[in-house]
Amino acid sequence: MEFTILYRGSLKSCNFHCAYCPFAWKKIVHQDLETDKAGISRFIEFIENSQHHYRILFTPYGEAMIHAYYREAMVRLSKLPNVIKVAVQTNGSFSVTADDWLDRIAADTAAFWLSFHPEQISLEQFTNQYQALLDRNLRFSCGVVGIKTNIPTIRQLRATLPQFVYMWINAYKRWHGYYTDKEIEELVLLDPLFNNNLHYYPSRGHICRTGQEIFSVDEKGDIRRCHFVDTIIGNISENDMANLHCSPHCPNDTCHCHIGYIYLPELHQHSIYGDGMLERIPCQYKMG
Repeated sequence: MEFTILYRGSLKSCNFHCAYCPFAWKKIVHQDLETDKAGISRFIEFIENSQHHYRILFTPYGEAMIHAYYREAMVRLSKLPNVIKVAVQTNGSFSVTADDWLDRIAADTAAFWLSFHPEQISLEQFTNQYQALLDRNLRFSCGVVGIKTNIPTIRQLRATLPQFVYMWINAYKRWHGYYTDKEIEELVLLDPLFNNNLHYYPSRGHICRTGQEIFSVDEKGDIRRCHFVDTIIGNISENDMANLHCSPHCPNDTCHCHIGYIYLPELHQHSIYGDGMLERIPCQYKMG
């Protein structure tokens, strides 16, 4: 059987300091990294010994790819015969040359979801980072949080990217009515799918693929239906995902995060993204 796993370990620190991010100011603690590293090792061992096939997305609370053990995890998982895809959400500040990891990773299996933070890294630096992926024929999308002050830089980013690279914009939804109609029109021109991310979708009682073929796993190996429902339904050391029984209906009132609502069948997101669901690359954008 095939399963998708959204992996989120105990990492809660970042090398960037974005004002809107709750993890931007958390210091890196050595013991926390050791706990997280041990969790990654157990997870890799589980995948290596599993009879099933997997699509894996690392969705850390913070920045993972500045740490060698995450880079090595991407390399190892990308080469396993039962891993269909391994992707990661990252701010793109990773070392390109450390341990030759980008040259050792399997290009047909690995993918990247790059987040550009213009207040933390220059457009030139970010361009150099994604160029390293292009040079190695590695699949990626990239994008920006749609804060109004970022709009001029978002225009610049779109202009620098090859047309075949999808640039997403995450809607800033903390304030209702944050955007004017004119601003929404411009953002849709830059990201044709911006409107999809602009909403809180009613989800309580709605059918969702999470808990059926998509699961969330943490550093302890605990399994949940998704990141946004805290009920533990199993553990990778004790349960075969094929035998987990979870209601197909979402228990939350709404779903507004891309890695959540894309699994609501009624929104037909699979027809938009196809095999690019994890790295957020729509079907119309062809790389490689």
